[in-house]
Amino acid sequence: MKSELLPPQSEPFTEEEIAGLDEGEESEYSDPLWESARKRKKDALSLNEYCRRRGIDI
Repeated sequence: MKSELLPPQSEPFTEEEIAGLDEGEESEYSDPLWESARKRKKDALSLNEYCRRRGIDI
């Protein structure tokens, strides 16, 4: 089974939108994402390990 990569229709945020955020706003939205990533870090696989398990040659 082959996968097809689909390009995004548009970027979620432009550089201007990101630059226009106050530091507090960035933290308000990024803190929950980082916390979630930290909780799942032990479950994360490297790309090489993922490919090995799936039998994908890279």
